[in-house]
Amino acid sequence: MQTPSLISRVFTYILIFGLISMAACKKDDAKPQDGVRGKWQVTSIKLQPAYVFSGFPVTDYIAALSLIGDTCPQKITFEFKGDKSVSVTAPDECKNTKENLTSLAGIGAGTTWKNENNKLMLTTGSNTISSDLAVDASTMTLNSQGILDDGLTRQITVSFKRL
Repeated sequence: MQTPSLISRVFTYILIFGLISMAACKKDDAKPQDGVRGKWQVTSIKLQPAYVFSGFPVTDYIAALSLIGDTCPQKITFEFKGDKSVSVTAPDECKNTKENLTSLAGIGAGTTWKNENNKLMLTTGSNTISSDLAVDASTMTLNSQGILDDGLTRQITVSFKRL
């Protein structure tokens, strides 16, 4: 089995694919424009079909990481603020995972967000990343398709819980 830091990196790539890939699956229960505002924690990253990692089929990266004792992805907090800025925080022991995630996602000091027509748009400078979303009082889900390093197109569902 791979080391937790390598698996954390794989998690980070999967989350990034979920955030920036072309979106699918629009849900009817999405809330109004500011439903995204608040603090969120990733609860799952589900893949269909499964991703085979070191000979094992993985359908939920968060669960797979937890099995090997890596809980950093679950400790990262995404905050979508009322002023439309975005921040990402993590405990000191998860600093590397946080830095990799924000760097790869393009979330930086100037990133802003908006929820328009059930699409979450993240803008940093002149770069905008758009993703379909469903959000309610306690959960947020991003559904998208992405191609991982094995070349297969997968449905990627990234779920968050409101903190």
